Amino acid sequence: MAPETPSTARNDEACSRPSLRVDVGDVLHLQPIDEEQGTRYTVKVIGYLVGESLLVTTPRTRAGVILVREGQPFTARVLVENRVYGFGTHVLKSNARPYPYLHLAYPRELESVVVRKAPRAHTDLIVSVRVQGREQPVTGRLVDVSTTGARFSATERVAGLNEEVDLAVRLTIGEIEEYLRLPCLIRREQVEGREDGLEAPSYLYGVEFHGLPQPSRLALYAFVYSRLAQ
Repeated sequence: MAPETPSTARNDEACSRPSLRVDVGDVLHLQPIDEEQGTRYTVKVIGYLVGESLLVTTPRTRAGVILVREGQPFTARVLVENRVYGFGTHVLKSNARPYPYLHLAYPRELESVVVRKAPRAHTDLIVSVRVQGREQPVTGRLVDVSTTGARFSATERVAGLNEEVDLAVRLTIGEIEEYLRLPCLIRREQVEGREDGLEAPSYLYGVEFHGLPQPSRLALYAFVYSRLAQ
């Protein structure tokens, strides 16, 4: 048997590490281990080499690029298909050229949680609901959203079952804002209010997306999965 060399030992170690199976463009959430609990940064995967490193964009805020030091530890989360993966990592190298990006240590261990087929991300966003034949849209609150539908509430009746409506909402994906128009069908209507009648009733609607344009569908997927990965 040939003696083990440093190169063969390194290859064996890489083969024994878990395969994360991420794609370029996937959203990754980084939470610094040595900072306050609520801090989370959203980055994008730009490449990887199994067993070596994971390349991601450097975190940004509205003020600019975050200063990240080499060796800084993070907890990372990413949603792949119907699983949220979590792992510990640290910064191997921080690069500023030709654009800011990081080499993160490839995970040695992975933890995962299975989510249901059409998981819902809870929200509290203003939504504009336009009904065919009505001049003025109705303003409501988006309660939650999935890749196939959503729920919203309103202070007045919007439409009946199986009627077509358009939802217009502004979603924040990382540092990017997307204004989406989502055509859908009313699938459920629920009226809530106090029994004494002193308070105006509220209406809760469940809708199913119908005929989404491809750009809106991709943005919706990115928003839902990024929220779930948090």
